[in-house]
Amino acid sequence: MNTRLLWIAAAIGLLTADRLTAQTRPFQATDYYKMTFVGDPVLSPDGRRVAFTVTTIVEDKDRRHSEIWMAPTDGSGQPYRFTSPSFEASAPTWSPDGALLAFTSRREGADDDVWFLRTGPFGGEAYQVAGVHALPRFSPDGRQLLYAWRGKDADSLKQQPWRDRVSPIAVTRGPDLKRFDGRVYTSLPFLADERGLVPPRETRRPAHLYLVGFDGGTPQQLTEGDLSQNQPAWSPDGKQVAFVQDSTEPDEIRRQVHPQIYVLTVTGKASRRIETGFAESQAPDWSPDGKTVAFICSKGRGEENDVCIVPAAGGAVRNLTATWSLDPQDPSWSPDGKTIYFAAETRGNVHLFAVPAAGGAVRQVTQGERTLRGFALSGDGRSLAYTASDVTHPAELFVAPVAPVAGAGGPERRLTSFNDTWLGQVAAIPADTFWITGVGGLKVECWLMKPYGWQQHLLPRIPDARRAGLLGAVHQSARLIGLRQCVHLRDARPLGDGGLPGPDAERGCGDQPRGGGHDPHGGARRLVRRVHDQLGGRSHQPLRRRGNRPIHLQLVLLVRLVGRPGADRL
Repeated sequence: MNTRLLWIAAAIGLLTADRLTAQTRPFQATDYYKMTFVGDPVLSPDGRRVAFTVTTIVEDKDRRHSEIWMAPTDGSGQPYRFTSPSFEASAPTWSPDGALLAFTSRREGADDDVWFLRTGPFGGEAYQVAGVHALPRFSPDGRQLLYAWRGKDADSLKQQPWRDRVSPIAVTRGPDLKRFDGRVYTSLPFLADERGLVPPRETRRPAHLYLVGFDGGTPQQLTEGDLSQNQPAWSPDGKQVAFVQDSTEPDEIRRQVHPQIYVLTVTGKASRRIETGFAESQAPDWSPDGKTVAFICSKGRGEENDVCIVPAAGGAVRNLTATWSLDPQDPSWSPDGKTIYFAAETRGNVHLFAVPAAGGAVRQVTQGERTLRGFALSGDGRSLAYTASDVTHPAELFVAPVAPVAGAGGPERRLTSFNDTWLGQVAAIPADTFWITGVGGLKVECWLMKPYGWQQHLLPRIPDARRAGLLGAVHQSARLIGLRQCVHLRDARPLGDGGLPGPDAERGCGDQPRGGGHDPHGGARRLVRRVHDQLGGRSHQPLRRRGNRPIHLQLVLLVRLVGRPGADRL
């Protein structure tokens, strides 16, 4: 899921509060403009600094603005802006010696978006390297730059940008092509996940691999053909490059994609496919000795992902997570070649996991009810940088030592606090978690966010059926009538102490009719009968039916009706 969208959803949690004070208020829509989004952390090769992106909202221009910042990982100094605030900047990439930082930035008058900055104490102006047309990957020795590029745009496209929005084989092209800001498609697809509308298929060009020296020059094209080469990864010795190529790329309708891993010899430009036996093989990463490639393997669309390894020269594939139930992402080797790290979603969170390269049990490296992203290992494998967010806090930057075994890690260190000031003014609580059992015994985790101003000791009084009230403000369905007849009074005794009884204590309104047959209020009775474990042993106000006898409750549903005179409010 997109990180920014995830946190916008999480921001709804800021509408809730357990305890309100005079200093806090509910989250408002305009607070979105105060949010700062931290992302894309990358550690310097020596692990002493971390570069990351900071994105803010420019309210008056209705757009986002991204910059690259830097911070010392030992916490000895405050984070500082590294790129000019006058320009957008993103995707920081360190050179192997840590002396340069490459990044993307659109700047007026420049044909390409790739820039370089010196990271030493004297700094300097950002500059471009001739022949580098896309964000590069430094070779292990730092002397060559590799990138995937679709080639130069035709002069006609530069002079007439509308050509990128209109299929060249379209019969109709709009009323006035120079002023027409829509799109004309003659084939699928026209929409992509997290990208929105894409250029018409007929205008797209495959991305090929190019190589240029560190000092710049004419780029050397390494691959060609009708297919794109993506996700390039240098071998440790700098002689080979692994990449991913999908044979279904030209197809208009792709019911099953088929990405596969290839290895290219840089000097001879010859490439070969690594046979994996899986329908999808991607995200290749070389082992430190260059003998093995780790990758994400899958049997096909809709199937589970796994972490697999295969000899770089070809051979038997080993699935390291075949018995693991989660879906791993982007494997990365430890510097000693003994461990493979990867991220995975688990119970609404995202964490880092590790598996021995020789095979064994998967262990969870990071912990907590939160979402961690952008995992970046230091060159020595001893420290880890990442961003962390939860339901009441946007992402901030953290570093932590990497534990070689479970439970051996040290405390993490928080490096940024961009959102602390405005969050201190907002009432917020974490979402409550509960589980339900679905079809076939499937356990489903759910979250409950209480409304702003909600207090635990308040429960709705459901009035008598003869007068309007909380449920009287709406149409009286049979379910609500049955519920209204069962629930009438409130009591303040805690669970198990003369308060709410266990489900077998006695039969009441929540039970099935003793005589069998159809029960017209069965839905309401089932609604009333849900478990005490949502209340646990905490003090509460159990509902009681007529005659002051307790009823069986497992789940209490709170309803708030606004704008109806005479309706009871929570």
